[in-house]
Amino acid sequence: MSDTKKKDAPNDETSPAVSPSSMAQKIQVAIVLVSLLGLAVAIELTHIHYESHTNPDFNSICAINEALNCETVARSPWSVFAGLPISVWGMLAYTLFGILGFHALLKKKVLAGFYLVSSLGALVTSGLLAYISTFLIKSLCLFCTTLYVVNSALFILGIVLVRTSRYSPIRAIWADIQFVASRLQFYIPFSVLFALAVVLTYVLVPAYWKTSSYDSLPSMASGVTKEGHYWIGAKNPKVTIEEFSDYECPFCRRAHYNARMMVARHRDDVRLVHRHMPVDNKCNEYMDTAFHERACEFAYFVECAGEQGKFWQMNDALFGLQETTNARNVDLEELAETLLLNLEKMSECVKSAKTVQKIAADIDEGNQRQLPGTPTYFVGAQPYPGSVPERTLLKYIERAK
Repeated sequence: MSDTKKKDAPNDETSPAVSPSSMAQKIQVAIVLVSLLGLAVAIELTHIHYESHTNPDFNSICAINEALNCETVARSPWSVFAGLPISVWGMLAYTLFGILGFHALLKKKVLAGFYLVSSLGALVTSGLLAYISTFLIKSLCLFCTTLYVVNSALFILGIVLVRTSRYSPIRAIWADIQFVASRLQFYIPFSVLFALAVVLTYVLVPAYWKTSSYDSLPSMASGVTKEGHYWIGAKNPKVTIEEFSDYECPFCRRAHYNARMMVARHRDDVRLVHRHMPVDNKCNEYMDTAFHERACEFAYFVECAGEQGKFWQMNDALFGLQETTNARNVDLEELAETLLLNLEKMSECVKSAKTVQKIAADIDEGNQRQLPGTPTYFVGAQPYPGSVPERTLLKYIERAK
């Protein structure tokens, strides 16, 4: 009977890891496969994150509505952690998970403790991200939710693997520490290579999600056209660029900054004229839904700041604030107080027929020009969706001269 017990019992206390049973091997194979699924989803999320920040024409398959929208989540400040998109951290984590799992299979060992601790960390991270998405961003990402399920599955598999090893969780963790200690000739170089991979990721992944601070925009001459549109740049322009923009559009925020910097480089020749095109059915009758639910409100507010001589200050403050703050959380009264605006006059202005009609006129003009989207720029009758290339602008300037 004592011989039978020895056969059935796990490795003795001096063993650095558990020798796997057939079931344990299958569970580890399942863990590697689930990790590969997580890696594939993380790669797609990274693609969505990149396109959402750089491509105005991008439409993700999971951008269903305001409540279920991967793009909304990707564009939020919460999508980046420690200088890298969270999806990139996911790619690194699932790659690590898969490689170590595959190594354990080759060595015929069970890393039950490692899987349990790592998957618990992934599960806690999922819970935190789900909370942020639900209550702070107020929009869910279906691919992110898929990763929450993947992490839950990894945690369950980790629990089952510990039970299969017949070790307690603490003993399983200690066994894995012993296993790693006995294989330092592999794990030290592997750790160095993984650290180098993280450093290389920092080097190779540009901060495409960042827009330079609106506080750094150079000052220029500004005024109002005879039609009543606000301009900035050249007092006597050789080239005039019209910009149709939406204050809740992240591409507009980036494109406007770039346009202002380009105009500053040619401030004696080029003028930028702002036109409103809020993608919001509260004031845009050509929209079926309030795609940007505060775009009309923002347009009214900026226009009314202009009535008090602070159009470009409010324009820059509103665009700049949304680099770190969700549009839902923007406090317009606080912005007005910061810019020393008269709140009573602002309140009257945003409700006035004059302001409503002015925004409506811009929207009608944009519709007549058949805008492909926001932002869209015009030089004369020629549209430039997204931006006016500087080399093209130089040709216009030379032609005008």
